[in-house]
Amino acid sequence: MSTIDTAPQGVTPLPAAAEPQALVPAGFPVRLVAALLDGLILGFVNYALVALAAPGAEGAAGLATIVVGIVYVIGFWVWKGATPGKMALGMTVVTADGHRPIGLGTAVLRYLGYLASGLVFCLGFLWIAFRRDKRGWHDMIAGTLVLTTPAVPGERKDDATDSWSDWDPDRFDSSNDFDSGSSD
Repeated sequence: MSTIDTAPQGVTPLPAAAEPQALVPAGFPVRLVAALLDGLILGFVNYALVALAAPGAEGAAGLATIVVGIVYVIGFWVWKGATPGKMALGMTVVTADGHRPIGLGTAVLRYLGYLASGLVFCLGFLWIAFRRDKRGWHDMIAGTLVLTTPAVPGERKDDATDSWSDWDPDRFDSSNDFDSGSSD
């Protein structure tokens, strides 16, 4: 490990900052926790919307909660590259070729993929746990990945530790996701 060479004489130099970690796909458990955090945030916001609704306007308040949820998810994907729940856990949503944040069209397609992922007993979300590239149906539909930097004990994770220069979009070849180890 290199050290900072400009320390005054008699002062022990500090170790140089650790090298950025390679980005890896975010797995099912951490993505589930992020979804639960986002659900808590939206639950508080939606509770306030319904509580503040005028008597007899419950239908409009219910529609507003749906719109707020859609705008929250799509808006954060486009603006920051992740929802607050994902950001809190160090994740980001990128396109399959590594661009972040994703564009509006990709975000809308990914949200529609969320609906498809949840349609059949949430199998599209559970798919994340069984694929090497950790992509759910919504990721495959929209051509996205959820990536994270592996945690390094004792280090604070921030944008400075992102290693986007190391990102290889061809790293995850989906053509052999369920390779049984035998060749054809």
